[in-house]
Amino acid sequence: MLTLPESFLKEEIREGFTVPSLMKRTWAAQMKMLWQLQQFFEENGLTYYAEVGTLLGAVRHKGYIPWDDDLDIAMPRRDYMRLQELHDKLPYPLRLKSSLIQDDFYQLHSVISNSRESRLTWNEERMEMYFGCPFIIGIDVFPMDYIPVNTEERRLFQLRVRMPHMMALSFDEVFSEPIVPEKINKYENDLKQLEDYFGVVFDYDAPLRIQLYRLYDRVAQTHIDRGEGLYDYIPRLVMSENPLLRSWGWYRETVELPFEFMEIRAPRLYKRALDVLYSNWKIPVYTGTEHEYPYYRTQVEYFEYIGHGDDLAGL
Repeated sequence: MLTLPESFLKEEIREGFTVPSLMKRTWAAQMKMLWQLQQFFEENGLTYYAEVGTLLGAVRHKGYIPWDDDLDIAMPRRDYMRLQELHDKLPYPLRLKSSLIQDDFYQLHSVISNSRESRLTWNEERMEMYFGCPFIIGIDVFPMDYIPVNTEERRLFQLRVRMPHMMALSFDEVFSEPIVPEKINKYENDLKQLEDYFGVVFDYDAPLRIQLYRLYDRVAQTHIDRGEGLYDYIPRLVMSENPLLRSWGWYRETVELPFEFMEIRAPRLYKRALDVLYSNWKIPVYTGTEHEYPYYRTQVEYFEYIGHGDDLAGL
């Protein structure tokens, strides 16, 4: 069982950055979720690794980056797909959200949430399980795929995976108000070309965007490793012409790294992975976050709206 000292939940200044008590409770809840997942992964023979900011935090801070508000892990594609199959076996109250499972989840990775509720509520049971954290929180789970080493093969792979990816991303823009018939006609022609190229048939009476996400996912896992191949989260290849990419050899073996009051798994050659993911990663520099900090800001506003402002203030 994961246990944390009560003092951990108090406001703290780290690297000159103030981490409020609500964030400390959120960190504690995320670690409890990670502990649950570690047991589940062990029972089912699944491998995971600390990813991006969580990996950087484990190596550089032996825990959270002070201005980080989430946990990120990655899984080998085979284990990631197995997780999709086992989603209904996750320990209560964890729930897997994925474009491979739900028809209304539009992300290229999965998220494991600590709630099976259909909407946000002030849930005392969840708070008791997760150190008084009132928020619905999630752990991002990224699939790691093999990428061709040969330049020509990699460019073709990049083109193939980019096509459904960009079509999925542009869906809202094309079909939002004001409607521009020319844009829709071009989009529909592009869909027909995708069907011809990949040998698929879209169901035009069903949500198209989720079908594009699933086609992307199918194409992303088509390259088979030939040894010491490239190994990365495919959107890093899609969103840049010539990105630095990681190697499978760095992830062949794993190690356990200290992370706050627990341990987290990482690739054995984690420094090489960090060299690719970040520049000058050894020096802590606050540059803001990729999303609005803290992520739970809108949940705070909702709880205040439904009358739990005093309850939040007491945490």
